[in-house]
Amino acid sequence: MGGLQSPPTAEGGALRAQDLRTPSDPVGLSGTILRVDPSNGAGLADNPLGTSTDANARRIVGYGLRNPFRFTIKPGTNDLWIGDVGWNDWEEIDRVSNPTAAALQNFGWPRYHGPERQSSYDGLNLDI
Repeated sequence: MGGLQSPPTAEGGALRAQDLRTPSDPVGLSGTILRVDPSNGAGLADNPLGTSTDANARRIVGYGLRNPFRFTIKPGTNDLWIGDVGWNDWEEIDRVSNPTAAALQNFGWPRYHGPERQSSYDGLNLDI
């Protein structure tokens, strides 16, 4: 995503966490949680985007995270709990409820930090 980026079509920097929303180019994996087959790294067929034509999209079960640094699966469930690095006010704990059955979740970074909208990104009026 190098080169000059200007509104409203800019896609670089923190906006890479929303790359899944730009269908005109291959999907990047910044700010995502992946679920893959450990034998070959391919996305699993029962992932939310398991039928996508993009190999990276097939791997994603959650996106729009700033820096997901740890996660755990709640015992007795398929719920994925994610620790995401905060920006100014707080760290986040996000949840993907059963990645094989739930719709794909967008956690909103960089437009949102926790429940609050980020005015610096809102004011740019970007396409994504």
